[in-house]
Amino acid sequence: MDPRSYAATDKTRDGTFVRIRAIRPDDSGRLADIFTQLSTQTIRACWRDVHVGLLATVWIDGEERIVGLAGYFVDPWSEPRRAEVAFIVLDDWQDRGIGSLLFAHLARIALRLGVDVFYALVSASNGRMIRIFERSGFSGEVEYDGAEAWVTLDLTGTGIVTPPAVAAYL
Repeated sequence: MDPRSYAATDKTRDGTFVRIRAIRPDDSGRLADIFTQLSTQTIRACWRDVHVGLLATVWIDGEERIVGLAGYFVDPWSEPRRAEVAFIVLDDWQDRGIGSLLFAHLARIALRLGVDVFYALVSASNGRMIRIFERSGFSGEVEYDGAEAWVTLDLTGTGIVTPPAVAAYL
């Protein structure tokens, strides 16, 4: 499977059809518009070295609009194979299940490409994102450390879940 050509159509909780597809070079202008709406901290934390990137888009008035983006970065030295995952849904499109759809499609790709574990460092106050992980159907854990939460999910069902803070010392 080549994640650069991934594309699927899905439906949000409110019945809106959403296209989940790979980020393409011609998305640069639309992505630049999205990133101007994000803080520098969010951009650095989530989008430094994405190996697989997806967009959620909708068609409005004949124009494709980005409503969410997701990606993961594979830690090349990890065993089992681990990847840091991140996703963002624009404010006007939240609470429709788009984050859950993006996560599910990323997990599908990751499993096909041999990723065993997803992990994320999330603001402890970001209940929406933490709920997506908790309701994903994958076993894992959420560890709170002050204002942050480490989320670790076993994509394979083998029970191999080592929080990234611990894995760094193994």
